[in-house]
Amino acid sequence: MKKIIIASLLLIGARSFSNTLELRYGADINNNSNIEYLKTDKKISGNGGSVVIEYHDNITERLEGGWGIGYRYSKMSKDILDYENEKTKGLHSIPLYLTGRYNFRKESDWTPYVSLNLGIIGQKGRYSGYTGTEYRRVKTDYKINSGWMYGASVGFKYKDYIVDLSYNINNSTIEGFHELGNSRYISAPYLKTEFKDKKIKRSTITLSFGWVARDIYLP
Repeated sequence: MKKIIIASLLLIGARSFSNTLELRYGADINNNSNIEYLKTDKKISGNGGSVVIEYHDNITERLEGGWGIGYRYSKMSKDILDYENEKTKGLHSIPLYLTGRYNFRKESDWTPYVSLNLGIIGQKGRYSGYTGTEYRRVKTDYKINSGWMYGASVGFKYKDYIVDLSYNINNSTIEGFHELGNSRYISAPYLKTEFKDKKIKRSTITLSFGWVARDIYLP
């Protein structure tokens, strides 16, 4: 899947693009997640913000094809396992994707559209925490890996402005360990279980606003 997406991006990039370049700033209005290994549906992170750049080229009068790249940040949630002394690092994501768009009007100030996206996503985020009694503790530490994403959006363009509402799903994995110790005051564990490549799924609904530059040419 990743090789096909990368090859398609290179093929599109080899063409002479024209038409539009979009810059959008967005904020999540909802997100949900599922960590298969930890058997929890609690949110991995809170709602975050994003910035996206997309290139679009006309395939037909109403159909566009192109690609996009973005950056997304959200704060990792501390209520995943309800552990004590929890520490988190923000979830940083960089999506790189193909996009297709159908415009319901042509050559109009108001142009409603629907889009489909498919790509890969680089991610970096970390969680750690422990729980237990004075004499026994359990510690968990894991990090989120990269994966792939897909989604759809609806929106409209008004002259050189754009409003977009998107729903995206990220599929990736986590890796880390569970550690059982004699005491929360003793760092050396007597039992440690490592895990990797465990599935994680995260969905987000994002509302974004931006600008459209027209007649853009790329080599």
